Amino acid sequence: QTLGARTKVPYVFPVYHVPAFPSFRALNDLSVLAGRKHWVPVFEKHQLPIVFENHDHNYKRTFPIQNGQKHPQGVVYLGDGSWGVLVTGIAKDGDRWYLEKTEPVNHFILARLTGAGAQFEAISLKGDTIDRHSVKPRRVAPAAR
Repeated sequence: QTLGARTKVPYVFPVYHVPAFPSFRALNDLSVLAGRKHWVPVFEKHQLPIVFENHDHNYKRTFPIQNGQKHPQGVVYLGDGSWGVLVTGIAKDGDRWYLEKTEPVNHFILARLTGAGAQFEAISLKGDTIDRHSVKPRRVAPAAR
């Protein structure tokens, strides 16, 4: 309902704890599975370009994902939360097809929003740029008649 009420807002970026597309945690973790089952369809329905995930203590950016596969109009999942914690390292256990960029490093993500697009820059503790990604504003619903 909340996302439905914001159909005219060009930038909406959910932030939550346990990742649906983890860089470290097990793919069959109950919280991971629940996120993919309950939240991912909502994000896709509302055409959200970016979602922030945490908990795995690495940097990660997924490919755009829609309907469980890479898709140019899909949702990109950023983060995995590792600013003031020990990093865990990237999982080596199976197919993480969805990971486009990963790095086991402490970081924060700087977001810059403009009318033309949003730019995200992952920056390490040392001030180095780890990754950059940009998106266009989501298509907003026309005014109700």
